[in-house]
Amino acid sequence: MTRGHGYALVAQGDDVDMRYLVGRIAHAHSLHRRADSAAAAETLRDALARYRPLLPEFEGLAFRDEAAADLERTIAEAQEFSYEVRLALGEHRSLVTELEQAVRRSPLDEGLWVLLATARYRLGRQSDALAALADARRILADEVGVDPGPRLRELERDILDHAPALDPPGDPVTPIRPAAPLPARERGTDPVESLIGRTDELAVLHRAVLASLHGPGGIVVVEGEPGAGKTALLEAAARRAIAAADLTVLSGRCIEDAAAPSMWPWVQVLGAVLPELDRDRRAELLDSDLGRMVTQGETVIPPPREMPDATARFRFYDQAADLLEGVARSHLLIIVLDDLQWADGASLELLTHMATRRAPGVTFFASVRTSPRRNAVTNSLATLARLPEHRRLEVGPLSADEISEMVRRETREWPAAGTVASIATRTGGNAFFVRELSRILADRGSIGDGAVPAGVRDVVRERMRPLPESTTTILDAAAVIGRRVDIAVLAAATDRTVDMALDALDPAVVAGVVDVDPADPFVVTFDHDLVRETILHDIPATRAYRLHLSVADHLETSGQTARLANHLWAAGPLADRVRTARAILSAARIALRSFSFETAERQLADAAGLARAAGDQHLELDAVTALLATHVARNGYFAADAELLRRARELGEASRDAAMLAHLDYARFAAQSQLADTRKARLVADDLRTRAQRSDDPVVRHLGMQAAGIDLFDRGHIGESFRVLENFRTDRLACRWTAERSDDDRSWLPCAGHHTACRSPRRTPRFRRDRDGSRRTDHVSGDRHLRHDCCRPRRRHRLGTRRG
Repeated sequence: MTRGHGYALVAQGDDVDMRYLVGRIAHAHSLHRRADSAAAAETLRDALARYRPLLPEFEGLAFRDEAAADLERTIAEAQEFSYEVRLALGEHRSLVTELEQAVRRSPLDEGLWVLLATARYRLGRQSDALAALADARRILADEVGVDPGPRLRELERDILDHAPALDPPGDPVTPIRPAAPLPARERGTDPVESLIGRTDELAVLHRAVLASLHGPGGIVVVEGEPGAGKTALLEAAARRAIAAADLTVLSGRCIEDAAAPSMWPWVQVLGAVLPELDRDRRAELLDSDLGRMVTQGETVIPPPREMPDATARFRFYDQAADLLEGVARSHLLIIVLDDLQWADGASLELLTHMATRRAPGVTFFASVRTSPRRNAVTNSLATLARLPEHRRLEVGPLSADEISEMVRRETREWPAAGTVASIATRTGGNAFFVRELSRILADRGSIGDGAVPAGVRDVVRERMRPLPESTTTILDAAAVIGRRVDIAVLAAATDRTVDMALDALDPAVVAGVVDVDPADPFVVTFDHDLVRETILHDIPATRAYRLHLSVADHLETSGQTARLANHLWAAGPLADRVRTARAILSAARIALRSFSFETAERQLADAAGLARAAGDQHLELDAVTALLATHVARNGYFAADAELLRRARELGEASRDAAMLAHLDYARFAAQSQLADTRKARLVADDLRTRAQRSDDPVVRHLGMQAAGIDLFDRGHIGESFRVLENFRTDRLACRWTAERSDDDRSWLPCAGHHTACRSPRRTPRFRRDRDGSRRTDHVSGDRHLRHDCCRPRRRHRLGTRRG
């Protein structure tokens, strides 16, 4: 119509698309507030269906582009509101695909990520829901350098806690159960109820598991003071992961016990894998050293004919890693290693070996005390820290609200503000300490200033004070035995029957000092390491000596060599020195078979010292030569300690053992050969050859002629070397004799283990003609310099590089 000097288009409100859209959105909000979500969803669906792009023919003009941008924002807000309404109606199944497309179009819209994660969660896809939140976190950090907002963080905590508010509308609230029943050792209270706080730490652990869905899983090391709640945190994270995805948790606990078998946490982990294998694969594994160690423990590993070297140790670790990676191909794995500060060197090496392989589908959780740490632990943690998947979490003190919640759970009522403040002051927020004070509060109704001294040991003592004398007496012996206590050994060590021992332990079980292990009814375990440490701290030294000796007497025929050695050593002057030295020497050999060189070196040094103090030269010689063999196995012949060699030679001369002296001189020769000092090596080799020609001892002859042949080869006399060895190689008596003595202490000498255990004359160099008619050496795989890393020279040896 005409208006003044122009024309005007007069339209009602609903005739203009923009006004209609805004009006329908406002109406939908009104309906939703009145709880009429169905009508709101229909209104929004109708409004969005009528949307068309604004004046596309004028694209590029300022007046159109500004208005179009406003319209696009309005449409996006309406679309997100439509998703919210439909989600409230329970349409999560049909919404997932639409929301996935929406986040691809608008990856920085946190609201869309919240809706997508919620929809996936309601479909029972908890791991996918958390993956969506992880994607949102990564995109926000990469694109704009910010952390997720409160809605995303709150949703992540709700998913981890399985908050009822996330359940679909109208559906009954059903707890999430693991896909398969957990083993007895992992059953317990619901982690949502048992763990207090730690939501941020749980989120980090869960993200580490999510990473294993598409590649290498995370490596999370949780550190904190004793009693901070590290173990509880890892257990809760593992349970929640089981509830959210199809995976397996393999747990290994390191124990503070010098007598613990080498690689004990991995024995637990790998032992749990055996049921996962098919029959043929299981039979193959059980026939290996790894399988025998896992299934039957330390005493069934046969003495090797060769001294374990670095290459053999690597193969051993690789076999274990291959086994676990094979299991991870069928379902995800979480490997939990608790109390890493007590792990032996071999266990730490296997952990770093596996972690650095970055196997897909495998996540590592580990806990460690803040300080102090051994060098081996520090070095392993440093290696893990260099991996891109590594995360380090520090478990700090509980907050006032968390302390209040823990007191409420123990006392069944909310504490007063003054009580919470008092507990916080005395405990420093340490979770274990808070729980102990809460239990005293529950029992007595008061924790007044005179009731509990300020210190965790005092709290434990206060908790044990009502226990009868018979119980505290048997707890002393249990603390000496270790964290896991065999009830039969405990009864024998305290001169009780098993029934009497159980009666004495009953009050301690009721008080929560010890627990019966549901996975093994023959043992009891201390409720916490701090409890056992407190009991040990209060045992007088002389009584501790007697308890250790009593335990050792009852372990003599048990086959637990390492434990026997530890208790005899701890019995001090009450134990016979020779008996202790023999036990420690046997334990060291077992440590060597499982590549725990650090442990073996310490034990062998102790055994040698005890034998020397007792005047038993034969036993000292066995320990010293085994210690020399350990040095050689790790670093080569040239690394043998000169003082040890001197002492071993003194003992060998005193024993008039020609074979032993030949062993020691051969080690001297090999060291010089590796260092390319041909002059000194020749002097020793000539002496060995002279003694070999004059001796009837097969070992002396074998070592002397082998040294002569290698020395001639080193100096370029290849033909003469061949003739010496060829003339001697038919003498197999030495090989058979040494093989039959493979259990003897002296077979642990480097040369005996490496050379006299052969069973074929083909270990010597052979000559063959090249096509051009020239002769050259053909070295078989059994040659000393090619087979053993520790025997290889640190320079490039002439073997295989010279022509004869």
